Amino acid sequence: MRLTTRPVLGLTAVLSLAIFVGVGCSAGSGRADVIDVLVSPNDLQLFATVDTCGADLSGTVDEDDEAVTIEVSFANDDLSSDCADGLTLDLQDPLGDRIVIDQYDFQPVEIRRGR
Repeated sequence: MRLTTRPVLGLTAVLSLAIFVGVGCSAGSGRADVIDVLVSPNDLQLFATVDTCGADLSGTVDEDDEAVTIEVSFANDDLSSDCADGLTLDLQDPLGDRIVIDQYDFQPVEIRRGR
């Protein structure tokens, strides 16, 4: 009778994947990636769409003459769902022609204008 280890190796691979996926799907916290911002008609608020789902959000804004840098933090993200959240951020001065930078990856964010 010949014994084979393939079923054991296959089971090990499945269990390893289940452990990895289980760890990856737990609710977390950290910085959120900003997808885009919608600017209010008065140019003094940004509504940031972020890549989280049902999370508790908070944000900070740092303004200078050329850019507005935003950072959105999250807690209790539902990583098992595919959706997005939003957060309103107040500006001290109108956005004007300044760019918006996401503190998450230091990249410019797409700006949409409200009507």
